[in-house]
Amino acid sequence: MRVIAFDIETVPDYMGVNLKDYLYLKSRGRRERTEEEVERDISFNPFTSYVISVAMVTVEGDAITGGEVFYASDTGRAEERVGFRTGDGSEFEVEFLPVRREAVEDRLFDIEDEILSRFWERLSYPVDRIVTFNGYDYDCHVIKVRSMIHGIRPTSSLLDSEPKEERHVDLLRVLSGHDRSKRFSLDFICRKFGIYTPKDRIDGSKVAEEFFKGNYRTIAEYNLKDTVALAQLYLRIKDFLKPPSRNPASESQLRKIAAILKDISGINFDEAFSIARDRITNSEEAGRVIDLLEDVRKRLTPQR
Repeated sequence: MRVIAFDIETVPDYMGVNLKDYLYLKSRGRRERTEEEVERDISFNPFTSYVISVAMVTVEGDAITGGEVFYASDTGRAEERVGFRTGDGSEFEVEFLPVRREAVEDRLFDIEDEILSRFWERLSYPVDRIVTFNGYDYDCHVIKVRSMIHGIRPTSSLLDSEPKEERHVDLLRVLSGHDRSKRFSLDFICRKFGIYTPKDRIDGSKVAEEFFKGNYRTIAEYNLKDTVALAQLYLRIKDFLKPPSRNPASESQLRKIAAILKDISGINFDEAFSIARDRITNSEEAGRVIDLLEDVRKRLTPQR
């Protein structure tokens, strides 16, 4: 089984926030927000921030087998393949793949477009499962919104908004039991599992500061180390998770479901097919849905 753990880093687009935007963000909600609250909103808002690094780590079986980082950089950095060794002695190779431009801060939209395109290209390869930490609420949402803005077409349904935890494992949700009051940071959880996390030099709150200092490779390294820690955490708990289906629904099954939905509800076939494709995760489930819909159609037929 091939699993991809990934994490993103973003920076705020202060230059893209005009006075009208600022006043809207400041007055949004039940009370007027402070400048600090608006600044935080800008930093985490997918409409007012750029993705400047995406780290992807591959897990196969019981081991991490490789990693790669697509990151914003000036022209001084070349692509590099380096060895990586974790605290538990595991070794694998990682690739640092800079998206290089002169005047990086002025070319962020262009750089982000290439980073996101490479991310989606990577997910177009066979992948059984993705692993994130707060991915449903943040990473995946940001990637999808920013990709929409760039007009980039998704190559995988693994980032779907509807939770399918056998295919997208959000470890924040899993380890909190889906209870927001029991959510803890990745750093805290990894410490309890004895897993090293890279908070010795920078943490997420320092990414923008490091970026505007021009420390692009530092951010990429931090992004990668955080994602390696995420992958190690996944390996520790994966036996408690429901395995993803190895037998996905076939196109003929999805088309049959769409045809029955169209017949009994009058919905457009393409829309029905899209619903089936997004909601049905495996062949067994598709078979059960077909049987159910066939039964419904038989029961409705005499009423016509």
